[in-house]
Amino acid sequence: MAKLVNAMIADSSANMRRMTMSCLRDSGLADFEFTEAADGDEALRKFFPGVTDILFVDMLMPGMGGVELISAIRKKHGTRPPSVMITSEQSKERLMAVVNEAVLDALIFKPVNTARIKQDLAKLINNLPDQSGPWRIPHGDCVALATQEMLARLCNLDSQPEPTEELVGTGNVVFATLPVVGDFRWTVVLGFEQDTAEAVVGRFVGEKIAFDHPDMGDAVGEVTNNVAGHIKRLLAARNVDVELQTPTVLCAHGLQFLVQPAGKTRLDQVCFKSPLGRLWVGVTVGANAGLVL
Repeated sequence: MAKLVNAMIADSSANMRRMTMSCLRDSGLADFEFTEAADGDEALRKFFPGVTDILFVDMLMPGMGGVELISAIRKKHGTRPPSVMITSEQSKERLMAVVNEAVLDALIFKPVNTARIKQDLAKLINNLPDQSGPWRIPHGDCVALATQEMLARLCNLDSQPEPTEELVGTGNVVFATLPVVGDFRWTVVLGFEQDTAEAVVGRFVGEKIAFDHPDMGDAVGEVTNNVAGHIKRLLAARNVDVELQTPTVLCAHGLQFLVQPAGKTRLDQVCFKSPLGRLWVGVTVGANAGLVL
């Protein structure tokens, strides 16, 4: 299986962006996911450290050009990923000046084609980190880590990720949906089977609350708020700025549910096993996007 690479394509021509993405896909060097930008200003807004693995930028764009964009990313974030300049410039003196000013990793000449990408970029792309782990959504691992750490802190609960091809069941389930907005938009879902919910909430509030009791939703909401705060702290440490909105909690009877392994869809989920039973957490890209039930 090829590694997963997140690439940003910044070019004022939509046709050139499509051509570059098509050639990268056809190269077979990696499985690429793309972020597009029509100019340097848009690219700077969409760039976040740890999300973009490699930059492909046109040298000449309206407003902020490729050299200025790379310099602006380095100035704003203190670092930048490997960067490839796409150009039709033929002057050796001008190209040398651009390479030195931007500290480029590679140059690709127009028209872009698959053979040139395979020949010139194989080593560079082979050295990129592989993002095809259990969390395909950049920074989604912060959600799983925050859930695990906060349940340990709030409920003295040791929970461990449980390898599973697929968890399917029918029963009583309580789940909270948490919208995340800011540098990106997520929907986070935290779910518990009935016995797990009752046990976790019992430890959290110090007394037993039945699944059907009105306080069950409030208690799960408070647990989720604590997890949300920790998600925000973990993301802030990676220079990602988000706001967490109020969670919505639903207790459902006789619900058929499905927890998928990560990577099958844009929904990434992790199921945890614990002495109190199963729980799971998931992230989807987009608002109000994310629960597979």
